[in-house]
Formats: sequence, structure tokens, C-alpha cells
Amino acid sequence: MPRLIPFLAVLLFSTGAAAQDIAGTYRLIGTTAKFEGGGEEKYSDETGYIIYGRDGRMMVLLVRGKRPRPESLEKMTDAQRVQLFKTVTAYSGKYTFDGKTVTHHVDVSWNEVYNGMNLERHVTRAGNRVMLTTAPSRRSSDGKMGVRTLTFEKVD
Repeated sequence: MPRLIPFLAVLLFSTGAAAQDIAGTYRLIGTTAKFEGGGEEKYSDETGYIIYGRDGRMMVLLVRGKRPRPESLEKMTDAQRVQLFKTVTAYSGKYTFDGKTVTHHVDVSWNEVYNGMNLERHVTRAGNRVMLTTAPSRRSSDGKMGVRTLTFEKVD
């Protein structure tokens, strides 16, 4: 048993260190999409943040494109609501990070489809920037298969 205690301590602290390694608040500075069969798109009309807490929880809020600005909550139209919904991504949950891949374990989302999903992102770094690359998936707007890389800059 005494030999087991140091092993468990190393395991516990190394797991915690990996989660701490990505902790912080990051601002989105750009997104690139690369499609199967060639083609690439860069998006500059997006903004948002992703937060990785030291407690193992994460939250992301991203908005993109030209979004309507309703006159007021009371006068917002259904068409404006639809457009606002279609141009936002927001979810939260626990996360795990092994130093190369971060997995978002979604428990609440702007879109119920994502609740309960595990979203993996490959992580690369350059200075105070973190690049999160998605697994190949279909783009909802046109069905194109590709991967997206979101580049974030640490703000704290």
C-alpha cells in the first residue's frame, strides 16, 4: 500500500495539471474551414469567447455574420429571432484535456441537439494563441464536409 500512494499522487496531480494547462479566457480572432476535395474559407465576421475554468468547466459564446439588431425585445420579430439563432453558437459543460485534445462534455446548449454530446477539438498553440480544430463534419448551411480551425487569443 505505501508504494501505491506515490503512484496515485503522481496520477492525480498529472491529470489536474493537464486540465489546468488550458485554463483561461480566450477571444476568437479567426476561423478557417477546409473542405474535402479542396477549398478553404476564412471568416473574419465572427466574434466570441471560450472560457476554460480551473474547475474543469467550459463555456463558449460565438456569433457570426451580419446579425439583426431588433428595436426592442417587445418589437422583435420571429424572422429576427430565427436569424439570431442561426448565427450563434453557445454551450457549456465539463471539459477534459490531455495536452493535445480537449473534449467538451456538453450539458447545456443553445441547440438541444448538442446536449449530452462530447465535442473533441485538436489543440495546437503558438504563443498566447490556441487553435482548436474540429473533427470532419458537414456544414449545416450547404452540407459540405470539412474541418474548421478556430483561433483564439488568451485575454487573461
